[in-house]
Amino acid sequence: MIFIFKLIIKILFIEQEAERSIKFYQNLRDGDSEKLHFEMNKLTESLCKQVKSNGDSFDWLYLLTNPGRKALTIGVVLSVLSPLSGSITISTYAGAIFEAAGSTIPPNISVIAVGVVQLLGTLITTNFIERAGRKVAHNNFLQILFLYIVSTNGTALGLVVLGVFMMLKSWQYNVESFDWIPIVSFSLAIFSAAWAIMSLPFVIISEILPEKLKDFGANLCSTLLWSFGFIVPKYFPFFTDIIGYHGTMFLFAGFCLLGSLFVSMCLPETKGKSRDQIMDMLR
Repeated sequence: MIFIFKLIIKILFIEQEAERSIKFYQNLRDGDSEKLHFEMNKLTESLCKQVKSNGDSFDWLYLLTNPGRKALTIGVVLSVLSPLSGSITISTYAGAIFEAAGSTIPPNISVIAVGVVQLLGTLITTNFIERAGRKVAHNNFLQILFLYIVSTNGTALGLVVLGVFMMLKSWQYNVESFDWIPIVSFSLAIFSAAWAIMSLPFVIISEILPEKLKDFGANLCSTLLWSFGFIVPKYFPFFTDIIGYHGTMFLFAGFCLLGSLFVSMCLPETKGKSRDQIMDMLR
């Protein structure tokens, strides 16, 4: 009897915790009991289906389904976008870039300033992410400032401005009176990249990957991110020798704009959505 009583208490406690979680993540109030019961029933059904189908096991055939294929494609693109945007590379070669740009500010001081800007961008993202949502929605100003779109376009803008400055300098134009542009545009690119490109890929991936692909998809995306994160900085000097610093900045900006286009067309809104709702949007 004592064991049964403890088991009942434990089940009731877990149910209360589940209800509190649903209220928090679905932004439900105490009067929304009907909506709460509906979500609890959906959660129970989802868990039952997962147990019956052994949902944690990897299934290659699930890659052929729309949710699996689309979710994995989104994860792969977001993973490689981080290094291809140049955010990792320009941080690594910040001193050399400022020196090539001819900035009068000492390169070491510039690198420290950029690091502070990157930290601020990450902190702002942490506080803003659950207020803004992750996709543009009509008639919602906060969601119009969708983090990934702002991040990709802001990074592209900073890189284009920096590239134009370095291009004019390479053409022997007198740009000494604008020597503040490199650090401002560089800081804009790093600050914008910290909003989403560098900080949010695996937040999105963890939400959109189906259970049967979660382990495989996360490992694949991690491998691609770190592989490109090594290859792109490794061959950065090669690209600067071939197309110059300005051409390389324009190339990175192009990847950012392609990423912005992809996100605006393919990324589903995940904030406040259950896993079943996310899977339905990917079908």
